Formats: sequence, structure tokens, C-alpha cells
Amino acid sequence: MKILNIKITNFKAITDFDKQLNGASFWIAGENSLGKSTILDLIMNLRGKNLPPKPIKNGEEKASIKVVIGADGKQYEIERTFTKKSKTGYLRITSEDGMSTTQLSFLENLIGKPLIDPFEFVELSQSISGRREQVKVIRELLNDEENTAISNVEDDMKKAMDRKNELNQQIKTRQVLLNDYDLSEDQIKAGGEVIPVTKKQEAIKELKDQGNQDFQHRHIYEVQVESRKKAEEELKKLKEVEANLKKKVDKMKSQKDFRNEIDNLEEQLQKDQESNQKVEQVSLYVKLKEQQDNDTREAKKKKDRVNELQDKKAQIIKKSSIPIEGLTFNEDGLELNGIPFHQDQVATSDVMEVALKINAAQNPRLKFIPVKRGESLGQDKIDFLKELSKTHQIFVEQVERGTEKLEVRVFE
Repeated sequence: MKILNIKITNFKAITDFDKQLNGASFWIAGENSLGKSTILDLIMNLRGKNLPPKPIKNGEEKASIKVVIGADGKQYEIERTFTKKSKTGYLRITSEDGMSTTQLSFLENLIGKPLIDPFEFVELSQSISGRREQVKVIRELLNDEENTAISNVEDDMKKAMDRKNELNQQIKTRQVLLNDYDLSEDQIKAGGEVIPVTKKQEAIKELKDQGNQDFQHRHIYEVQVESRKKAEEELKKLKEVEANLKKKVDKMKSQKDFRNEIDNLEEQLQKDQESNQKVEQVSLYVKLKEQQDNDTREAKKKKDRVNELQDKKAQIIKKSSIPIEGLTFNEDGLELNGIPFHQDQVATSDVMEVALKINAAQNPRLKFIPVKRGESLGQDKIDFLKELSKTHQIFVEQVERGTEKLEVRVFE
């Protein structure tokens, strides 16, 4: 089914446009603001979605659009009339056999979904939001069961990917800690046991306390000797005290002997503590390394799981109702035969083939291809469109400086 006639009255910048096309391909050219894009947008979206907020031309009371489509001797006139009371327009579809309806559902069944411009579609790949829009268009070609299966796989893939990223972050952070350990391979392999140091610490304390007591006894002894000289009357008593203290002093180890024993114990304690510190470092290192190895293995499993799910998704898409062989999609956008669907990587013929098949799937009865910004097309794209016009109706919009009125030319 192709477009046979377009008539537009008082719609936006267009006062009167009436062109008999009879299914032919054509260019529409002119300066900016003459209404070229308006005509193309209307044809791309005959269902009337995304209409402008002010469709009626300034100074006019109403506007109208009439598009006649037909094939195999069957014709339908699609008319939408706009008034100041109804800016969304009144829809009516009629046919030559007397059929008349205002049901949008009839129009949707007749022409399908909005058409896409093939070159605009591939240009969407230049942004993240555009790539998402491309994927959305393709997913609309799938049935509910296929979309559900893909969504389930994508959910599982996201969980696996999130866990993999979490593990990789833990591995990276833990590796920094592992690198800080100053341990040789022999020390790690030897491991070791913690040496008990409590008894040495208690012995050192006991010796230090005993040394303090000895100092006190010595001090008392010296005071008593001095007192004896000053107080002869207490000489006898002091001698007894002196004799008792002398006995204690004689039994005492010298402060020097205590210090040597303390020094020896403290030296041993320091060695034991250093040994214990190494043992603890080895123990912590081994635990961290074990966690590191476990997380590394799990991260690899999650990566393998993501790859497995990607393959599963690819198989679902391959077996799905998408009418384009080799076309698949992921979170980064579309791919065609393993190549990102970008305008600088996909051949013009492939771009057109994808757009054709999308339009054909969404609009199986309407063989029409809209192309905006025709002035930017290279000769290869123009030649391809000319070849395509043998089977499809091509409509190319083109800015042409100095052309002050809309001109419609047959696409030759």
C-alpha cells in the first residue's frame, strides 16, 4: 500500500498543499520553515500521534489533512480536521465502497505503527538515550513471550554482573592490603606458632617490684645508721634494728643483678613479641589471600555466567520474530553481525535493509520510506534510494536555498 494523494490546508506553516502522487517516489524541497518536515512528519505518523500543540495556521479557524492510500485497486482516505475547540483533530477514514469510520483502531490495523527514517534511526546510536531508543524499537517487534524471556535473562545477567563488579572491587581493595605485607615466601610457607609471653612479663614485673622493695630497705638502713650516730641513747635498740636490717641486706641481690636479669628477660620478651607479630602477619596474610582466591574464583564464575546468559539471550533473539538476520542487542545498543550499529560502521545497504524490515514488520501493508535531511545524503545513499524506489515509495525532504515555495519532484 502506497500514498496516492496528500492535501494539507492551513496546517502550521502550510496554507495549501495538494499533490497527486499515485504511489511515486519524490523529493520535497525548499527553504527552511516552508513546511517540508511538517509534511514528512505527518506521513510518518498518519495515526496522529505527537501532533503539534498549535496545528492551525495563525489567523485561520480550522485546518485539515487528507491522505489517500491504496493498493490493488483498494483506496482509503484518511482525514483529520482541526478546530480551535479540538486541537487534536477529528479523524475519519472512508473508502470508495462507502465504508466510513472514526475509529483509530481501524487506522492502526490498516497502516500499523509510525514509520522510521532509516538514517535518523542509525544516527540514534550517537547517544546513550538514542541507543536505548533503538533497542526499544526492536523490542517492540518481539512478542510478549520473547520479551519476557529476554527480560528474565537480562535480570539474571544484571545480578551476575553486579556481583562480579562487587567482587572485583573487593579483590582490588584487598590486593592493596596484601601488597603492604613485608613477608617472604619462606615466611608465608613456614607459618609458625605464637610464643606465650605472659610468664616473662610477670617475671619482669616481679623483679622490678622486688628491686623497689630492696631500695626501700636500703634507704631505711641508711636512715637508721644516721639516727644511731645522733641518738646514742637508742643505740641498743637501733643496733638490734640495724642487725636485723643487715641480715636482710645481706640476703638481697644487688640492684645490678636484678637489672641484668630484667634486661635478659626483656630482650627475650622483645624477640618473642617480634616473632609473634610475624606469625600474626602470616596468619592475616593467609586469610586475606584465601579470601582473595575465593573471590577471584567466584568473579570468574560470574563472568562465565554473564557470558552464558549473553549467549542465551543471543539465542532467544536469533529464534525470535525479529525479521532481521544478524541483528541483536545488549545494554550498549544494537549490533548487526557482531558490529555495533553505528553510522560509521554499518554500510548504507545494511542501514536501509534494517529500516525496511522494521517498517515492514511494523507496517506490513505500507511500503513507504521517509528520509529527512536529503541535502546531507551522499551519492551512494541517493543511488541506493533510487534502486529501492523500484519496490518502495521513497519520500526525501531536502533544504534547498533560494527556493521560496515548496517544490515536489519525482524521485528519479
